[in-house]
Order: sequence, then C-alpha cells, then structure tokens
Amino acid sequence: MPKMNSKNILLALLGISVLLIFFRFSTLIAFPESRTLDKGEIQKIYPGQTFSQKFIANRDNLDELQILIRTPGPKDGDIMTAKLADETCANIQAEGNLEKPFLNTDNVYLFKFPRIADSKDKKYCLLLSYRSGSDSTKYLRFFTIPEEDKSMLLMNTATNSPLNGEALSMRTVYRNATLWQDLNELNDRISQYKPWFLKDFFIGTIAILFVLLSIAMIVMLIHMKPEEKE
Repeated sequence: MPKMNSKNILLALLGISVLLIFFRFSTLIAFPESRTLDKGEIQKIYPGQTFSQKFIANRDNLDELQILIRTPGPKDGDIMTAKLADETCANIQAEGNLEKPFLNTDNVYLFKFPRIADSKDKKYCLLLSYRSGSDSTKYLRFFTIPEEDKSMLLMNTATNSPLNGEALSMRTVYRNATLWQDLNELNDRISQYKPWFLKDFFIGTIAILFVLLSIAMIVMLIHMKPEEKE
C-alpha cells in the first residue's frame, strides 16, 4: 500500500474536486426558452392564497420553470409551494417549492421537477401557494406581463377569476435525454455569432484542452520539488 504523503493527499483532493465540479455542472446545465423575463406590472400574493398559471411547453424534455419575483423575495421560513398539473389544473404531475438558483440573480426563482420527455406543444398548469414563516413578510410581489390569450392569465383559484388581467413573468427550461446531447446543444448555443475558429469542433477542443492543461499544471505544481536552501 503506497504511503499517503502530502503529495498523494493533494492529488486525491484534486481528483475528488474535479469529479464534484463535473457532477455539479451536469446537474446545472439546462436550456431556457429564448425569451427574456420582463419586469412588468407587480401582483401581490398574500399568505394562504393559491393561484394558477397555464403555459405551453415549446419542446420536449421540460425540466423546470423560472419565475421572476421582485426583491425582497421569500424570507427565511417562507415557503412557496409549487405544483405542476395538466391543463385542467386537477391532475398533479409534480410537486415542490420555488427555490433560489445556484447561479443567477436574486429575482429569479426555480421550480424544478423530473424531466417530462413528451412535453412539446402540451399545455400545463402551474399552481402556486404561499405560506409565510414570519410576521415580517406580509406578501410576495410577482412580476406579470401582458397576455392576449385569456386562458393563459394568472388566476385566483378561490374565485376562478384573473388577478390583474396579465400572466406571470416566467419561462420554461429544458434538458435533453442525455448529458452528451446537453453538451452538444451547449456547444451550438455558444457557437452562435462566433467566428469559424470558435465554433463546433474548435470550441469544444479548446474547452477540453483548457481543462486538461489546467489539471496537468496543478499536478505538476504538486510534484514540483521545493528549492533547497543553501
């Protein structure tokens, strides 16, 4: 059994760190639809109130929803429960909470759920209910945007009526069936509007070489012998 000296420990930590980084990256990679989240009108949502928002998935493999909330958002102890249902808002397909993203602005909150493979062109219903964890939070403020389709308005489920005649500022997010397909789509998106030497095969090669050379440099530094003092 090899002796675990300081160099071996550092190499082991490096290997574990690289694996954890790639694993975390594989869980974060996702593709929002192209439209931006606009900051339009503001709709207050009070504790105990439940509302619904219908939307259509533009492609297969629906994976999460991004929703724009005005700061300050939910405080510690506040819970924003989310449910994904079919277009009738009756048959629940997934449940969870709105969460802060790992990498994003404070205004955007995510509702993640198991990937839906055959979601293209299907209408879904998002159900949101808010429970305050402290007396300091009186309500949450959601951004809403104009919507011409009356069936796609933000609705109060208690009265079955529109809240303010608009729709939530939200967008759908998708993932592919495999990580390889996700990497190919990421490569395609990064390659847009780039010169030929930063597209497709070239940008993928550059990324791989950058990672490998960075790891090799760290390994070399670990193995480098310290200079002996005279």
